Amino acid sequence: MWPSRYANLDDFKSHMAIQQVVDMFAWANAANVYQRPTIITKLTYSPDLEIVKPAVAQQQDLFIVLRETDYIGGNLSQSLPFVKAVVNASKNETGTLFFGGYEDSANSSRLLTLTATTSKEYFLEFHSQSQAYLSNDKNSWNIVNGTENLFLKLKGGFLYKAI
Repeated sequence: MWPSRYANLDDFKSHMAIQQVVDMFAWANAANVYQRPTIITKLTYSPDLEIVKPAVAQQQDLFIVLRETDYIGGNLSQSLPFVKAVVNASKNETGTLFFGGYEDSANSSRLLTLTATTSKEYFLEFHSQSQAYLSNDKNSWNIVNGTENLFLKLKGGFLYKAI
């Protein structure tokens, strides 16, 4: 039986034949990703924590940073005003095309941010050096249990770990 979101088996087969889907499964099989446990995270969206610029759809070589931050206890709420300041500052940054902050609905102490900039250099030399970004880090360091940054690239319509 094909997945219920497809009208019929032919529609499902058509989807599975799209080159990006074929490429994704070829990569997954070659990289042996199925031996690792699957982690599913349900994120909570807030329009106050996201900016999307139309240019993000046209940019060919985005530099993408997924940052996962675990806060001590319920201290995530103390950091949200600083994250909102990063959102607002990102609106005026010409090379920051997307910034979003998302709470983990299963873990109230975890925040994931996704940033897409025009280049790695822009991210490192401008976005991450902005007053708002530095203020967020400075004002949150003592309530953070740990932070992990993943540097990603778009490949075949999917995100992959580039570095």
